[in-house]
Amino acid sequence: RPGMGSHGGSDGKAIEAKGRVFGSGCRHLRVFTNHCNNNPSADILAALRSFVVSTRGRLLKLYVTPMPYSIGRDFALELCRASPQLKELTLRFSEVDTITGEDIDEFCAELSGLCPLLEHVELGNANYNPIIGIGEAESYAKHFPNTKRLNFGGEPVRYAAIEETVRACTRADEVDLSECTVRPALMDVLLRTPLRGRLKKMDFYSETEISLHTVLQCARGFELLTHLSLPDEFAAGLDFYRSLVQARPTLKSLELGWNCEVDDACLQVLCDSLSLEHLSLTAENSLSPAAIDTILQSRSAQTLRSLMVYETPVLTSTNMLRLVGGCPLIVEVNWYQNDGLSSATEEDDFD
Repeated sequence: RPGMGSHGGSDGKAIEAKGRVFGSGCRHLRVFTNHCNNNPSADILAALRSFVVSTRGRLLKLYVTPMPYSIGRDFALELCRASPQLKELTLRFSEVDTITGEDIDEFCAELSGLCPLLEHVELGNANYNPIIGIGEAESYAKHFPNTKRLNFGGEPVRYAAIEETVRACTRADEVDLSECTVRPALMDVLLRTPLRGRLKKMDFYSETEISLHTVLQCARGFELLTHLSLPDEFAAGLDFYRSLVQARPTLKSLELGWNCEVDDACLQVLCDSLSLEHLSLTAENSLSPAAIDTILQSRSAQTLRSLMVYETPVLTSTNMLRLVGGCPLIVEVNWYQNDGLSSATEEDDFD
């Protein structure tokens, strides 16, 4: 199987038996320890090690739910020692109050040596927050040079550490600043690093705090930027969107945050000026029925390949059919409308 979940609720013999049957074909493994208050027995840990060994070093993705750091650290290293081809690793630890940045640096240096192909490493606590309260791009990402996406958290201000990470992660071409407080000084730092000439995707999802000026600074500065997501309730008017398409006319993907206050005129500027391949509209309550024709008569109608619409009243089932029918290249549509008028449910995505 390409992927499996292994629950600590199984006994050790059952886990080992699954390893003998499925291990050689397993590429993705999720290990859950919740049943035992995240503190599995020695027998269970031994069985899980056996399962990983049975993959014959072919495991590509590994996810382990919380266990005490004092146990989980060495356990994770053992699993990684048996998985030299690993590319994605997610570890959750409990009892991390005494863990320092130096501890994490030492741990990650060992991980990197065991799994040199790692492209994504996420270390978190039992509450799914960064393990030492600092985003990975400011702390341990520097140990994994194949990292493709730099993830930040909180208010990134450790500028020297950020520059060190960018220098080390030479393949990174995406930045995620979702739910961060983004100061102009941070953008200045990022723009003076090699990211300026290689960044393709910038995410400001959800409750990111960022000024209009800093978003435009980002659009103007990153020369290869093609994908941009904006925060929820982003209060920007027509002048901003005119400036955005002038600053980066090569944008191909645009995700407008929840209730982003985009009206028909703003949408027209975006769709007429850009050759969008992906557009995301989420709870855009300011759009009128005329917005459908705005998109269909725009330059982007001939280039759109994917569309994500969530809780946007004007995009009823009838209008969605019109829109999809008028965009000849669309191959993926995700649509949810909870207004009682459409046939869509939360599970009814159209792919």
